[in-house]
Amino acid sequence: MSRIYLLSPPKISNRSAFFSNLKNLLSSKKIAFFQLRLKKHRPSEIIAIGLQVKKICQIYNCQLVINDQPAIAQALNINYQHLGAKDLPLAKLAQLSRQKFKFGISCYDNLKRAKLAQRYGASYVSFGAFFKSPTKKTSFTPNKTILREWQSLANLKTKNCAIGGINADNYLELKPYQPDIIALSSYFWQANNPQARLKQLTNLLK
Repeated sequence: MSRIYLLSPPKISNRSAFFSNLKNLLSSKKIAFFQLRLKKHRPSEIIAIGLQVKKICQIYNCQLVINDQPAIAQALNINYQHLGAKDLPLAKLAQLSRQKFKFGISCYDNLKRAKLAQRYGASYVSFGAFFKSPTKKTSFTPNKTILREWQSLANLKTKNCAIGGINADNYLELKPYQPDIIALSSYFWQANNPQARLKQLTNLLK
């Protein structure tokens, strides 16, 4: 069964509603990762939100991941980061490895990048966007076979993660390729009933 990776919306307007929905989603115990990815907030706001998110994640045993903002991760005492397009210098990867940080890396449609990430100890590599995403615009649209190509590599411990506009309908196109992890954001946050959508999705993952 593919593990679910929930990403925050880029901006949180109603914090109480967001925290309530996050609690309800994580209480299902169906979500393995939650990434705090707030691009439209000041650092002080992100830390304030992150402190509450950290408590919720701890209650429901969900791994909190900080989108590459080392100062935020340090302030929240979180040792799991996600690195994006501009965050892959070898010196940085080596430093994270030495400090025993856990990290995942966006690899888009690039197996070479994924292999480099794996060499430095990445926990997962994400490929996508497989579908049009309302959350993040990208020019990369990999063939779905890249998921199987990654899984076919010998002695592979680094998991793959499918991302980009995934919902309960188009997941059926990805399912034959058996992604280890699927990442979703707007599918939940733009819904009137996020919990109902989670139930619909998890029924498909079985």
